[in-house]
Amino acid sequence: MSLNEQECQSRFNVPQKRLLSKYTRATERALSRARFLGTTNITVLQAMVLHLLAVRDVYEPRALYGLTGVALRAAHVMGLDRDGSFLGLSPFKTELRRRIWWQLKMHDSRTAELCGLAKFRDFDFGAESTKWPTNIDDDQLQPSMTTLTAVKNKVTDVIFVAFRCEMMAFAVSRIAKFREEGLKAAQWNLDEKRDDHSKGEMEIAVKELQDRLEMKYLRYCDPSQPLHLLTMLVGRYGMNVVTFLTHHPRSWTNKVSDSERQLVWDVSVKLLEQHNMVQSNDVLRRFSWHTPYFRQWHAFIHVLDTLRTDPFKADAHKTWELIISSYGM
Repeated sequence: MSLNEQECQSRFNVPQKRLLSKYTRATERALSRARFLGTTNITVLQAMVLHLLAVRDVYEPRALYGLTGVALRAAHVMGLDRDGSFLGLSPFKTELRRRIWWQLKMHDSRTAELCGLAKFRDFDFGAESTKWPTNIDDDQLQPSMTTLTAVKNKVTDVIFVAFRCEMMAFAVSRIAKFREEGLKAAQWNLDEKRDDHSKGEMEIAVKELQDRLEMKYLRYCDPSQPLHLLTMLVGRYGMNVVTFLTHHPRSWTNKVSDSERQLVWDVSVKLLEQHNMVQSNDVLRRFSWHTPYFRQWHAFIHVLDTLRTDPFKADAHKTWELIISSYGM
């Protein structure tokens, strides 16, 4: 998955598509022999999660959503929805379960969105709910460890996962806020119509999130390091996604100010630029397979719709180049 067509040919003398098909079928057979549908083995569940990540751009979204549901049910049966610290498990097993659980939940959320469902439908937190993964280097995780203490003021191996979980935690907190306001599940999406007060509230929350991410992660990143650079780009991308959703065109009334239209246009074009940057940057090539799955189609469609109605927009030529480039990657 992390190699492009040219690299597959040079290393294995086999087209990437054929290799991917071969190993996907082999993994499916192995999971079947391991009886993954009724498994209580955490190693089998780990294999299932890795398989889901590898085929997310291969399988049709509805099929992937169904398979993800199977993995989530298996995780529920194993109790991964409850934090290991409440189950008397060791710190090592507790952290392992946290990482698997939240990887599954984040994957399920995005897959649901691609199927046209509300992406944050099933996020309830109780006292014993699984906690977020700990910001700690992988080589510090040992079966014999007695405590789990998050590393502070330092970038760790798990920064990319921790960063995404931080953004997911923001979404969960907003869902809790929506529930307090009496909104229904269908209204939890950020693109629903809301008044200026609600938008102002959201913008304050987004600013707080930006400051938190900057203080905890981004200021410690070294852009010369590929994983750090990826995290920085994903961070900017994520902030632009939240801004776009806060001002989503679906929430517009008949009278929309020119400044609002320009804001949404600028953010949408930035999302195109940042998406293309991750896919085209040589330093980030090993991570580029992550990006197609997370394309923000709503912003992409808004750009196309705007160009359709206003083909002579000031930066139309540059934007068309971005669109063409994104399809060529």
